[in-house]
Amino acid sequence: MLNDDLNCEQELIKDIDRFFETSFSKQYSIFYDYTNYLSQEIQDNFKKFLSYFKDNWYDIEYLFNVGLGNDLRKYVDKYLSLSKRTDGEFIERGSTALCYRIGDYAFKLSHRKWSYEEEICPNLYIILKNLEEHFIRNKQRIVIAGLEVQKYLTRSINEYPVNIRKEILEFLESELDRLGYYTTDTLIGGRCGDNCKILDTYKDADTLNLKRIPPFFKKYPAVFIDRDRFYKKDNIYPKQIYERWCD
Repeated sequence: MLNDDLNCEQELIKDIDRFFETSFSKQYSIFYDYTNYLSQEIQDNFKKFLSYFKDNWYDIEYLFNVGLGNDLRKYVDKYLSLSKRTDGEFIERGSTALCYRIGDYAFKLSHRKWSYEEEICPNLYIILKNLEEHFIRNKQRIVIAGLEVQKYLTRSINEYPVNIRKEILEFLESELDRLGYYTTDTLIGGRCGDNCKILDTYKDADTLNLKRIPPFFKKYPAVFIDRDRFYKKDNIYPKQIYERWCD
């Protein structure tokens, strides 16, 4: 048995660059167990990729183990090429996800989603759209890993006077109701921060028909930024995990 393991390792090392590049879920493990056997180019590229997540590498390893690592690497390269800036930073840790800014985009890496409905989130103009989205579910259809990419929004609702902020929040709640949905999330002042930011322009809203957007939104293009815990109004018993499941 020992000889078999040794032979397998020798075969791996012999063609390790190809094994690394074609691996579905073991790139992280190969890199850390066999770093010195990999080509210098692969070492340098992977170290640079990991540097964007240096504060929380364990979560990155988990994403590789469930098969989302290659997608994450691809999207980091893609969205850096579309950005004006090329640095990154850790933004915040939510109840079920970590958020990073990489270039001009937000990368959300989840280990859970509160909702396990088939439709995790509707595509509505008052909700920030996902540019990329991948979820891994278990047999109970509960999300156990997720990767989402969004435009990184820098404008806060707090830039407006209190009376305008109140109008914005009332508008979002009434408009969500008009569109046939409700949310169990907190818009402002939640335990993990605000769930409301301002688009750079209303033209970035998630809709193909900008002409139908209300004038109020065009002036104050505030959107929900967390795409979770949205349910159709007739769904009074939504499939939603309990908070203790996330402890």
